Amino acid sequence: MQIPEIRREIDSIDAELLALFLKRMELARQIGKLKEEAGLEIYNPAREQEILAKVRETAPKELSSYAELLFSTLFELSRSYQKNNAATNGTTSK
Repeated sequence: MQIPEIRREIDSIDAELLALFLKRMELARQIGKLKEEAGLEIYNPAREQEILAKVRETAPKELSSYAELLFSTLFELSRSYQKNNAATNGTTSK
């Protein structure tokens, strides 16, 4: 493959990633709302560690640390979004 072909494929993947990211963030918002209603903490370190363990097991060794960073960043963004939504709704979040 040539560079332009590879870039087109990357562009396509980027579009898919964005669509999945938007879907994930909407689900995170819904979970945040349910946690707020139940009086639960937004941050659940056990859940995050469980997912990171799966990522480390699944990703190829040479990409494992990158995959872990990607998911850690997703968690951070999801928590921030949940907190911002709670604040927007006039409530405070733990």
